[in-house]
This record gives sequence, C-alpha cells and structure tokens, in this order.
Amino acid sequence: MILVDSHCHLDFPEYASDLTETKQRARQAGVKFLISVGTTLGQSKRNITLAQNDKNLFAAVGIHPHEADQVANLIPSSLASLRQLAASERVVAIGETGLDYYKSRSLPGNQKKLFRDQVNLALEIKKPLILHIRDAYRDALAILEKEYLPFCSLDFPGVAHSFGAGLWYARRFWERGFFIGINGIVTFSNAAALREIVSQIPLKSLLLETDAPFLAPEPFRGQRNEPAYIVEIARKVAEIKGLPVAKVAQIITRNSKVLFGF
Repeated sequence: MILVDSHCHLDFPEYASDLTETKQRARQAGVKFLISVGTTLGQSKRNITLAQNDKNLFAAVGIHPHEADQVANLIPSSLASLRQLAASERVVAIGETGLDYYKSRSLPGNQKKLFRDQVNLALEIKKPLILHIRDAYRDALAILEKEYLPFCSLDFPGVAHSFGAGLWYARRFWERGFFIGINGIVTFSNAAALREIVSQIPLKSLLLETDAPFLAPEPFRGQRNEPAYIVEIARKVAEIKGLPVAKVAQIITRNSKVLFGF
C-alpha cells in the first residue's frame, strides 16, 4: 500500500531533532511521497531545501493568510521572492494561501489582496493552489470563481486543504475540479458531520493529509502529528466508504500524483 501525505510542515521546529527518523517512520508506514507546505517566505525556502535533498519530498511555497497584515506593505517584494522560489523544479504548488477569518489574525482586506496575488502567481506559472480557508468559504470561492477558474488551464486547479465547511461547499469545489483534503479531524469522536460529508465526496476528489505537526488523528490525538499517522486517516476514510483501505490508498495516491505531477 502506497500513500501520499499531501500536506505537512516538515520545516517546522517540531521536527528539528528527528526529521530523518520522522521520514523513516513514514516510509515504513507506506508513505512514499510527502508535500511540505510553506506558510511564509522563509519556511517556503526551507521546504525547497528539504525537497532538494529527498527525491520523495516535494515543496509548496506560499504565504499564509495569517501573515497578511505583516506583509501588507511588502507584497510587491514578497511576491517577487515567492515567484523566484516557485520556479524551483521541486515546487509542485502555490500555498498554502487563502482566507482565514477565524480569530481575525489579519484584516480581511489584506488577506484578500495577498490571496489574489498568489492566485495570479499560480496562473502565471501554471501550478495548482493549496487553499487554506477557514470561516471564509463564501469570499474565497467568489475570488476563485471570478479571478482564477476562468483563466486556469489546469485540469485540476488545486486542493481545499483541511476542508471544514458543509456539503454544499464541498460540492462546489469538487465539481470545479478541486480536490478535498481530509486530515486527522475525520477520526475525532466529535466529527460525525465531517464523516457524513466525506461519505458523499467522490473518492476521485479526495486527498489525504496530516497537516503535521498539527491535528494528530486518533489514537494519537494530542501528540505531535507526523506523516506516518496518515495510515489512520486512510483507514477511517476506507471505513466511511465501505472499501478496503488498499483500494482507497490506490485511488487517492493516484489523485495526488495527478494534481501535483510527480
């Protein structure tokens, strides 16, 4: 069984002391490919370095919406730096980028400007988006439908990472070619609503992700998450779908390869 962790953060300090062992555990669990996702320019650059030293690890580069206020006056230079990073052959996507109105860590206007600029970069270099959306699905979808999808030449324009909205939004995304990223939340005892949504999403539209070091699935909840634990997410999705876990892994791994092009 081959799995892909389509969204993790191996550049984070939580792995500073045991990154090699973390990747070894992932390989032993059947996780062949990893996408380490940027949230700042510095982290994006570190992810590229990691990917250059590991043929099974790829990078995504982006600026998280939480950073929007901090870079509001630096967006032209930040975008120039991001464009330079995105040119690396080890970069498979732009992200994570999007809108996050939860706790309002950055002003919505600054978030939208930063998001639009990264959408335009994705269009320019023809790489898919890794979307971070929280409590902002309506605004994010409006931007995507007006400013991204009409001009996107990709068959699969991106992935809605850590999906957390209702079935109506899930359908809007998968019908437009986006994948839906499902992580350890689906295993939580209080996530019955998400499991019901997953039951309705076509398997051909799903990706699996850990978002490590965050959101460790059961039975590891509360611990540091790591890519090896994606096996638990695959098992839960297989249970929801009523399919063998090997079949689910086969289809979703193919989805990852189609989106990211490796």
